[in-house]
Amino acid sequence: MKHIIGISEIVLWTANKTAALAFYRDLLGLEVISPPHMPNVFLKAGEGNAGIPQMIVLVPKPPEIMTQPSGNQLHHLAF
Repeated sequence: MKHIIGISEIVLWTANKTAALAFYRDLLGLEVISPPHMPNVFLKAGEGNAGIPQMIVLVPKPPEIMTQPSGNQLHHLAF
């Protein structure tokens, strides 16, 4: 039986990418590891395993989610 050895990525919807970057990059000090032209922002949170860093990924919320009540921040979680 295989066991989970860590979290690969936490992917979050964001309504304001600038504010989210200010928090994760500027306040927490996470390093942006994605190219600037990508709509999603990948931030390195740890070394990870097998050469794949642990990441927080910021994904712009689509309009249909923006109109829903608060919540809907977690897009997915990968082990």
